Amino acid sequence: MRAIELLLPQVFALVGGTLAGRFAFPTGRASWLCALGYGYVVGQILGAVGLYLSGTIGLGVRFLPAAGIQGALCVLLAAVLRRSLRGDLSVPNAVAPLRAEGVGRWLAIAFAAVVLLRIAVLGLEATAQPLYPWDAWQQWGTKARVWFETGELKRFVSPEEWLQIPSGTGNAVYTDANPRYPPVVPLIQVWSLAILLGALGAAMTGQLFRTSGYWPLALGASYMAVSLPILDTHAALAGYGDLPLSVMYCLAFMAATAWVRFRRKGDAAMAILLLAFLPLFKRPGIVWALTFLPFLMFAVRGCPVRPMLRGVLVLAFAGAAALIAVHVLGARTAILGDSFESLMANLFAWENWHLLWYLAIFLLLLHRRRRWSNQLSVTGTTLGLGAAFLAAVFWGTDLMASIADATTLNRALLPLGPATCFFLALLVQRDILRLAGTPANARASRMVQARANGTAP
Repeated sequence: MRAIELLLPQVFALVGGTLAGRFAFPTGRASWLCALGYGYVVGQILGAVGLYLSGTIGLGVRFLPAAGIQGALCVLLAAVLRRSLRGDLSVPNAVAPLRAEGVGRWLAIAFAAVVLLRIAVLGLEATAQPLYPWDAWQQWGTKARVWFETGELKRFVSPEEWLQIPSGTGNAVYTDANPRYPPVVPLIQVWSLAILLGALGAAMTGQLFRTSGYWPLALGASYMAVSLPILDTHAALAGYGDLPLSVMYCLAFMAATAWVRFRRKGDAAMAILLLAFLPLFKRPGIVWALTFLPFLMFAVRGCPVRPMLRGVLVLAFAGAAALIAVHVLGARTAILGDSFESLMANLFAWENWHLLWYLAIFLLLLHRRRRWSNQLSVTGTTLGLGAAFLAAVFWGTDLMASIADATTLNRALLPLGPATCFFLALLVQRDILRLAGTPANARASRMVQARANGTAP
């Protein structure tokens, strides 16, 4: 019975979200992967919304009313997507696939196997220890436990307010470290433990296959993302809000990138939907959503915007540098030096990110003289804005001390990790596809290369 109770919310989220999100993606195997990955995440969020609405209107934080509301929201989303995306059927949705043969086929099988194994092991670990101490017990797990046990959306206030409440108050009021944090993460915990890492792997594989048409590249980049040690740590430490924010950001990033490539309204709709959800997970989600300004500029201009993107990036880093300079004037030099040392150690010496940042620097230097497509220019600028935002937060605010002792550093960087893996795969796909070309599929290879990295947007 307990297993059924744990599985039902997962099934509701997967089936309802996938059937609704399917209208945002065209037919094909890769698109089903996208629908599964995106649909599961959307289904989880709609489940949390169902719990919130159920508790707000007096039906209680209970499974049946929440599932009913979730189902209604999935049907509504499916109807809206189906009606608004009818014109997408005539728009190209993917490049011509390139058949994987020989070593490429075995690589694809190996990558798929290790991705599934990694997600399964992490899922078992998270299930065995669902709420790890510290942050999960500070602000998210507290609300989830109270709302689950009482069946109501009980109010949380600050410790100071809680101490001033008269003892005879009828309605129970609770307190924790951050009572005003957004409610979506604890509501998802009430609903079930989300398998967000698996959704990220499926969505990234599907999106990269749509863009490159080559399974080994799609699965290899997906494995690179889901095997990042710090990302896996947060997948195992269920109850933290950093992993959901990172997965949402990466899924929105990939959907927006696909929109630049194919100009499909379904990709744009999914990106906008996920961006709207970002602030509901953590407060920094608002700023992470603003880093999508390059995509908005491309949508408004509808033409090459590389000079404008360079200007935006220069302004962002100049603003971050000004903020840092003002803050550093009043900071202790020892803390400033410690924070830089901590950054270098976490990115390049310790095992938090494997060799991701070494690889990123190497590939950017290797491709610096190559003419980038609009797709690469827009996505690269978006990641650059994210880096400028983090630099301003690291050294332009009072968080410098927590960067020096590494308590905040890797968690703050987490949204950039999976998105960077996706971007690097786009950066090297022309070279990978050239190497993968064989006499038997040379024509298909040329078609893929031309559509993926040629004069395409």
